[in-house]
Amino acid sequence: MRYLKTAFCGAAFGVLCNNLLMLMLSYVMQFGYYASCLATFTEYVGGELNATALQTAAAMIAGAGIALAFSLRHRVRPVVGVAVSAASVAPAVFLLCLGTVLI
Repeated sequence: MRYLKTAFCGAAFGVLCNNLLMLMLSYVMQFGYYASCLATFTEYVGGELNATALQTAAAMIAGAGIALAFSLRHRVRPVVGVAVSAASVAPAVFLLCLGTVLI
């Protein structure tokens, strides 16, 4: 139960970081509006709603994976901890990098 709570808190933190990043990006690029996802990512997945949902899910997976990796780092061997961390964060990082490359 403790790990589930940690994963949910990490997922919420991932969404928070995603929203803050997109807010800063919208401000720096002077869009004049809040872009909830990357523009070219929208074209790639076929709509703004799909892109926002996919980017938010990726941020949730990354946040939960990082939170679990930090909570497990003292309980398991270091090699296993790194493997768990990489396996949980890799899909989210891939999607975020894909969206960044498509800009």
